[in-house]
Amino acid sequence: MKIAVEGCCHGELDRTYAELAKMEQQTKQKVDALIICGDFQAIRNQSDLQCMAVPSKYRQLGQFHQYYTGKKVAPVLTLVIGGNHEASNYMWELYHGGWLAPNIYYLGGANCVRLNGVRIAGCSGIFKAHDYHLGHYEKIPYDNSSLRSVYHVRAYDVFKMSLLTPGLGVCISHDWPEGIYNHGDVEALVTKKPFFREDIGKGELGNPHMMELLKGLRPQWWLSAHLHIKFQAEVDHTGKERMSNDSNTLRRQQKQTETRLNTEEIVMDDDEEDEVVEQSTKELPKVQHPNTDEILMDDEEDTLKDDHTVAPAAEEAVASTAEEGSASSPRPTTSAGSLPETTRFLALDKCLPGRKFLEIIDIPTSTPVDDNTPPRFTFDPEWLAICRAMHPLLSTERRSTIQPRLTLAKNWVQNELEWIQDKLKQKTDELNAQTEASSDGTAELDISTIQRFVMTAPGPSHGRNSGQPLLWYTNPQTEAFCELIGVENKVNSKPPDIGQGRGR
Repeated sequence: MKIAVEGCCHGELDRTYAELAKMEQQTKQKVDALIICGDFQAIRNQSDLQCMAVPSKYRQLGQFHQYYTGKKVAPVLTLVIGGNHEASNYMWELYHGGWLAPNIYYLGGANCVRLNGVRIAGCSGIFKAHDYHLGHYEKIPYDNSSLRSVYHVRAYDVFKMSLLTPGLGVCISHDWPEGIYNHGDVEALVTKKPFFREDIGKGELGNPHMMELLKGLRPQWWLSAHLHIKFQAEVDHTGKERMSNDSNTLRRQQKQTETRLNTEEIVMDDDEEDEVVEQSTKELPKVQHPNTDEILMDDEEDTLKDDHTVAPAAEEAVASTAEEGSASSPRPTTSAGSLPETTRFLALDKCLPGRKFLEIIDIPTSTPVDDNTPPRFTFDPEWLAICRAMHPLLSTERRSTIQPRLTLAKNWVQNELEWIQDKLKQKTDELNAQTEASSDGTAELDISTIQRFVMTAPGPSHGRNSGQPLLWYTNPQTEAFCELIGVENKVNSKPPDIGQGRGR
């Protein structure tokens, strides 16, 4: 299965789809879907601009509203996660996932879906330690603080992802798993982005919890964006990489020592030799990971701390040390009937001319893929069970709930999985009866049969002034999802003193 991958979109949908069509023509490949790794900017109208954390000069409608209102249609199934420059009010409407526009699906705060049977998981936002253990408390209208905290990754969503069975096809995050640079050409990276060196030294160039997920879930691919540069790496899960690194370190030590020592010469200063060895084996410090089971007790928030500065647009992407992440590149190593031995990491640039922002990768599937048939896009039963099991702990207040032990939570999920499977079979039987189709014996449920795109907010108004107040909407797709898994809709509870939108 051919999947196109884009880094940061920044509202440039027309350019994205045009470049994809050009790439398909040049490579003579037909992609099954496009994955956009954040900063999508689903701006429906002028009032949504009030909910996007960017400098005022960048508050532009962009092109998404044309796809939202139906003037244009995405030419390929597009899967999206959120970044740190989004219309956060619209994204929150679809916290559990849903169609932003026809053929454009947002994975929500965290999610796992299936595309032709391949499990694709994603987590939206970026990491900020001071908000990580908070609940999803932000409500419109956002103030200067909540406008930014609303897109910060929460422990609750990461914990839900950690409950997935390992061996996924693809995982997506906006910022990088912290430490991923150690598995690629870090020197080439800091040569192009020298200001990364300080964050790398402090172990703060990405999200430490995404690296924990990468090692725990062992997907074939991990895709990211955010830092506006192309970078590839490969994480070995067998331990061979660590043993190889240890051997290389030992050889470097021996070579350094042999260079300085001579059989006819005595080293007069023992400290001098120690210093040589120390410098040759010096490693970047590792970040101390906070405990994911603890609650942030201090309600104070660091409102002044901002996101990573991004390099000017004129910078070029890093030259990859491996082959391009295209359909012809080697697949991640997998032992038959076992988990992937390696995870390939691919980060891409933002959508600008001359930048490396788009690639095509090849994902193996268990069933043949027909180029003339749209990919089957279905719910993942295990993820639905996770959402149902963990829903009582979803906090929409500032203070979050205590996360249970992993083993206990997995027992909850197993208990709910039977309920979910019965529900999915019931739904598929109902749909087959309506269409007089025969059942294939599986409980796979197409997402479009439950969640159907509906315009909630209007499209943009005409004229220079927006004239559109900031309204709250209940999204029918969120209602439908919550009904499917049998839980209360906590996402669209009406905030006080906020006008009610149409919520069609």
